[in-house]
Amino acid sequence: MVDGSWFMVGGRPRVTIHHPPLTISVLCLALLLASSASWAAAVAVLPDDDATRGNWHPVYGQRSYVFFALGENRAAVTRGDPLLTRVYTGRPDREPQVWRSRGDWELDGRVLRNPLTGRRMPGVINDWVSDAKLGRGPNLFLDVSIPDGLFVLSLYFFEVDWIQYRAYTLTVQAPDGKVLATTPVEDFYEGKYKRLAVSGPTKLTLHLRRQMSTNALVSAAFLDPVAPSLPFVVAFYKNEWRFAAGATWSCPQPSFLAARRRYEELEALLAKTPDVFVTRVNQYSEVAGNLDKFMASAELPSEHRLEALWMQAQSRRQLGDMAGKRRALTDFAQLLAKSNPSRATTAEILDAAAQKCLGAGQTVEAQALHDGLVATMAGDATDVCLKLATLYAGKDDLYAAGKAGAAARALATNKALPEAERADRAIKLARRFLGDGKPLLAHEAFLGVLDASSPSKLSADDFDQFVSNAKKVHDARPAAEACETWLRENKGHARRPAVYRALIECRLLSEAPAAADDACQRLRAELPNENTADLEWMVAEGYLRRVDLARAKAGFEAIQQRRPNTSYAARAGMRLKEVQARLDAVARGE
Repeated sequence: MVDGSWFMVGGRPRVTIHHPPLTISVLCLALLLASSASWAAAVAVLPDDDATRGNWHPVYGQRSYVFFALGENRAAVTRGDPLLTRVYTGRPDREPQVWRSRGDWELDGRVLRNPLTGRRMPGVINDWVSDAKLGRGPNLFLDVSIPDGLFVLSLYFFEVDWIQYRAYTLTVQAPDGKVLATTPVEDFYEGKYKRLAVSGPTKLTLHLRRQMSTNALVSAAFLDPVAPSLPFVVAFYKNEWRFAAGATWSCPQPSFLAARRRYEELEALLAKTPDVFVTRVNQYSEVAGNLDKFMASAELPSEHRLEALWMQAQSRRQLGDMAGKRRALTDFAQLLAKSNPSRATTAEILDAAAQKCLGAGQTVEAQALHDGLVATMAGDATDVCLKLATLYAGKDDLYAAGKAGAAARALATNKALPEAERADRAIKLARRFLGDGKPLLAHEAFLGVLDASSPSKLSADDFDQFVSNAKKVHDARPAAEACETWLRENKGHARRPAVYRALIECRLLSEAPAAADDACQRLRAELPNENTADLEWMVAEGYLRRVDLARAKAGFEAIQQRRPNTSYAARAGMRLKEVQARLDAVARGE
């Protein structure tokens, strides 16, 4: 238990890691307010999101998240309020199965990014039971705790590993068993978020029926609060724009006037009479359509386009169109930079607007504007990236880590600096983050250094710190690749045994026991006098964790043969009995 938060899988507690708030569509507010205070109206089904896919961050997970199978030993990774209190199947004698796929998934946009590392890693929890007939369960159940307030509860589904028939029914039940909502879960090969509007405090049970599917599975769960819109953020003064939230312009274009009038009506309804707002929320589509017509017109003054883009972003957010919102904000930042004569003032406006968004809980919007600020920088953006890394550290560590890596890469490739000084300054930045207790930022800074230079350029201490920290943040794959590069570049070096050892440990942490086995064999061939007994044992255990029983058996047998009459041989004999029993069970079809 961390900070008093936990949840259970099959009755066993899992570790919790906290996460900061983000922004979500006000559409959920509309659907929730449309309901009465009765149980039957506590939940509403929202439109699916099949655009965000694996790029959940920072769109989802403002209040809480749960990623199944992505932690150490395939534990769940969670943050925020204790969202899930229990996960179980419809058969009391069978606990849910967790599954994490091996391999490199970094280029697969369907796969969620691990919040611990920022790398894509597929993991699911499912109800698989070998003797369950199609259409007969056992099904997957998730007990959910919703805190006080209005939220969107989202579940992410995608087809993991290979294509199979998948079509479920998701039923939401009250504590007394009453069905509050039912929705199909299908066509999610490319990734899909099922979204539910929920009002708390309450307890819910999510019943995922596998129907005729091989099994019922889910990758992650997210909880996000509702956030209001923000007013326009710039005003025109002495031939340039300044930050002044609430400014408006007088524009004669009918489409613009119609969009602004409808937009202001909806915002007033939301503030004063939310029950009426509920019936009209979809009119934000009308606002967005009129703004599209307006911006398609030629020869429009920049000030009118700026306000139109801002309203477009806010309207898209209300409708839950995350991609459209980000496009509008990106266009807003680019137009401001292009048309404003003062680059410094443009940066001030974007930063002030982003800070305003942060203060209102609109982290997604804030990051889009800060990204626009970085894009407007002429030359070295190191200082800006460092400030953003510091600003978001503790609020949104993944975004902060990305900016830390960008700062390190900018330093390592800064041609204004002497070549010998570039990597050194970038490495000092990584050391600083380590000293400040920010391991994820330090990890991205080290990766930024390695993007621009060889791991051989790192001192022994820096290299060891990088590898140790990579293991700490559960992102051992790039550390293993750095070890391989170092070994290729440093033949005959006295540190080769230590780097081999680090390589094998990282391969095992990356759940690649075959690659670890290969490295162990290379080490024995190159340095036959090196004691590798512990490494061979770790490799055999790695195969066993991956349920690769044949290779695990071969590994333990090899230990017995190489080291007879040792404690390793005795332990290997005990493991072989366990492995053989499991092999026999598989042969019997158990």
